[in-house]
Amino acid sequence: MKLNFIHLTNLRALLTLIAISSCTMLFAQPANDNCSGAVSLSLAADEASCVWTNGTTIGTVDAATVTGPTVCSANFYRDDVWYKITIPAGGNKKAFTVKVDNTTAGGMTLAGMAIYASNSCAASNAPYVCQNFVAGDIFQFRLGTECFAPGSEILVRVWSGDGPSANWKTGEGTFRICAFFSDDTSLGNVLWGNNGEGSFNGGLNGWTVTSSSCNNYPLWFWSKDTMCTKGLYSAGGGKITSLTACNGAMCFDSDAYDTGGAGGAVGTGPCLAPQSGTLESPIIDLSGFPNVSGVNLVFNQALRQYQSTYFVEYSIDGGANWASVEINTATEDPVLYPVNGPHVNNVRRVYLPGAAGQAQLKVRFRYEANFYYWIIDDVYITEREGFNTKVNPFFAIAPNKVWQKDQLTCFGGLADVANIGSKTATNVKLNLEIFDATNTSIWQDNLNYGSIAADSVIENNPMPNNFCHPNNNPSTYSAVYTVSADSLEFDPSDNTQTFDWAVSDSIMAKDGLGATMSGGVRPSTDVNFAWGNIYHVENATNGAGEQLYCNYMNVGISNPDALTGATIFVWLYKWDNTNDDDIAQEAERTTVGFTQYDFVAGEAANTLYEFPMYDFNTLNPGIKLDPNSEYIAAVQYSAPADQPDLALFVCSDGLIDYTATNLKTTLPGFGPVRFSHVLDVGNTGTYNCNTFTGGTTPVVRMHITNEHITIGTKEPKLDEANTIVVAPNPVSTDLNVKINLIKEANSARINVTDLNGKEVLTRDLFNVKSTTESFNVAELANGTYFVKFITEAGVRTVKFIVAK
Repeated sequence: MKLNFIHLTNLRALLTLIAISSCTMLFAQPANDNCSGAVSLSLAADEASCVWTNGTTIGTVDAATVTGPTVCSANFYRDDVWYKITIPAGGNKKAFTVKVDNTTAGGMTLAGMAIYASNSCAASNAPYVCQNFVAGDIFQFRLGTECFAPGSEILVRVWSGDGPSANWKTGEGTFRICAFFSDDTSLGNVLWGNNGEGSFNGGLNGWTVTSSSCNNYPLWFWSKDTMCTKGLYSAGGGKITSLTACNGAMCFDSDAYDTGGAGGAVGTGPCLAPQSGTLESPIIDLSGFPNVSGVNLVFNQALRQYQSTYFVEYSIDGGANWASVEINTATEDPVLYPVNGPHVNNVRRVYLPGAAGQAQLKVRFRYEANFYYWIIDDVYITEREGFNTKVNPFFAIAPNKVWQKDQLTCFGGLADVANIGSKTATNVKLNLEIFDATNTSIWQDNLNYGSIAADSVIENNPMPNNFCHPNNNPSTYSAVYTVSADSLEFDPSDNTQTFDWAVSDSIMAKDGLGATMSGGVRPSTDVNFAWGNIYHVENATNGAGEQLYCNYMNVGISNPDALTGATIFVWLYKWDNTNDDDIAQEAERTTVGFTQYDFVAGEAANTLYEFPMYDFNTLNPGIKLDPNSEYIAAVQYSAPADQPDLALFVCSDGLIDYTATNLKTTLPGFGPVRFSHVLDVGNTGTYNCNTFTGGTTPVVRMHITNEHITIGTKEPKLDEANTIVVAPNPVSTDLNVKINLIKEANSARINVTDLNGKEVLTRDLFNVKSTTESFNVAELANGTYFVKFITEAGVRTVKFIVAK
């Protein structure tokens, strides 16, 4: 049974299309639309003196129809534009950066960029680096000048990193671009590595590799060109942008070992996941630096996480004993390292306690691999910095990513602050600043820590004040946590954390809306589950005093194209957390709304459904909301009996973590306690709250308005003294409808309808007072139906379920 309802979002899109088609909209083709028209960018001396050049991807010709250099990004590149840079001859600069900023008015939603080592516009010119970037405002590549011939001209390609093949212009817009020299001064005092000991120039250079998997299959390997680009799921993406990438790097391609390459399949490769292997350095003698108080291991890495673990290990006795530090975890950074995360290129700095001054130091990288890959290059040992504070990625955000305008409540800040330097930081202060849609600062709060000792973390300290929205107008907001101290920061790049949210006319959402519809999660190995979000409804009426209703719910499903014959139920519960635990027991939940959906053949992947919700008691559409109440919006799935292993994947947002937000409400004086998510593995009836941490939010949203949707006309209810009973319920073949009236009806009708009100069975009765009518429902699809008994005295509706 398929719900046939009108998608309001599609209707709005249709109206917009009609409006656009009534006039002619013309955009000039950019002069640098084709490779031959590339615009020159000059290399500024540093970022501060960089001159921005305005660009646009609007009005471009489809690049798939033009012969030109190859690219890495499927259909996205098709609205591309071109730039060129001349590498100076005889210069002493080691690095330069190309940066794209899409925060301009009308800017691109996402961005992609490729760099080519020559200025050839031939199809054979392959990119040196090429990537679609994750969501954000600034996109950049930092490259080593030694990887390009002095005096040569290189090409830069920029495109809108959004859009399917059917509409490759999706996401087009404006941006700014600039290029500048960016030699790294943040390394500080380098103790080992300045002579290329960790650059893997041409090979291992004294490093060794070991494997404890697949009879010592050689897992770590040196590569100059292919890197980790052979996997079924990571093909083309696994390259590193270290400064010496042109002379080679070390790669562990877990994906390719398991799948046998881009044309293979899971479990068909030469060494199946999980795999384990190490990349180990030669002896490093630091005895010549007796006055150094501490050392760091600094290295470039490229990776994509699935379910792997990454370790930096070191030994001070030549390899007899090893200390281990796990890195690249979702707790460290839920944006970069979540399950099934993005391709990442960055520089890591890991403190090695007790390694300073040691003559027999060795370091190694250990990869417990379960997809996708890890690449290492440009390894250094440096003197540990003195002053380095940071805001950890554990910080409170707004309680909703999208807030229905009548449900706004005040909220405050909390963020963990660390001193990862070797000296005590003094006069440490955490600031939270909130900006409106015009980027105007509208509120600030401060928390003073005083002094924070070296290697210390201050956790779970709430900021003193709460932010309250200035009005309930639909708008967007952003916020920045910033930590500061008296001392000069060694690395200011980690002194801030940011978040944003929106106020909407009707939507309540925990996820980030459009950016979350590209993937899905099955939250358990058990294919049967219920998963959803908890929404606090502050007000049951709007500013005009009109009653508010939940009429619709949005649910994102990743794989409906594979779910033919399967069914989901969408529930809305009112939850009274009477015992103040983190479990929404059945006894605490009142079912107030529901709907059902049956998947049919031909549905598209990554579909956002909009389901009308029915009052559980009256069976009428739309649920009247109560004030100061917690509501659970959940999708429930059980695999069909004839397909017990058929899994459903719910679209989810892996970039939003409510853990710190929820924690703040549990601290004394900061309640009432709020929760974000619920999960019931196995459909036991017990909904555990806040099960996921590190940022996994299902796409399950409420629509709240003052308009109460209705179907049909208002009908008088049949007096309760009259009884209408259906049995058995659930039913597989024959449904019996038992009728007992207090007064004989001259005429009556029994209608059997589906959730949409579509009549599937009917029967007329005459001169009836007491009867049992039987209906054969064996041909009806599994699902929820209604028996509507209609007489002149009134109408009675009873729900039943067909389950075969």
